Amino acid sequence: MECFKRHIYLMRHGSAGFGVKSDFDRKLTAVGQAEVRHQVDRFQQPDGIRPDCIFCSTATRTRQTAAILSHLFQGIPVYFRETLYLAPTYRIMDLVRAIDDIFYRPLIIGHNPGLEQMADLLNHKPAHITLFPADCVSLSLSVPTWASVRPGSGQIQQIFSGKITCETDQAVLEQGKRGIHDCQEKAKKSICSGRKRVSAGAKTAGTNYPKD
Repeated sequence: MECFKRHIYLMRHGSAGFGVKSDFDRKLTAVGQAEVRHQVDRFQQPDGIRPDCIFCSTATRTRQTAAILSHLFQGIPVYFRETLYLAPTYRIMDLVRAIDDIFYRPLIIGHNPGLEQMADLLNHKPAHITLFPADCVSLSLSVPTWASVRPGSGQIQQIFSGKITCETDQAVLEQGKRGIHDCQEKAKKSICSGRKRVSAGAKTAGTNYPKD
């Protein structure tokens, strides 16, 4: 029986709003906050995820997502990477292959379509998954080092849905609405702390946002 040595978690940020000039600066909505808080509860279940480090896009909405998750995953290092902003698959793969081998379970918080395509690329067979806001896919990798990761070297284990339902998660939604200010303030501090803006070419001057 094949032994899986490592795991990787690919998570899309929660639902983000519009109303700003730059896609980079879009913030999580109250629903987006609630979606991520729902995942915090879900990740604490016996079959939840247990990352030992986090790599996060520098966009506002991904930083806010990481800020909410930090309450659950306290004490693990968080690395913000400009290269993850709207990153295509090859750029995510470059990041994965450069991860220090002391880590066995990294969580990458980023954007579509790159994350969906990365999951499909890593899986041992085409999966064509769809990651909705705050969804997270868990993959096992049968590789001795991160540098040895290749297309098809993994297997999708589970997809954690961030979907909020009125019947089961109304309380979580209300928590998201009440907690939006605190999370925005925490993310704002993180954004302002030594952040280098992405190049003008990577940001839109108007309001024609990409899908994610």
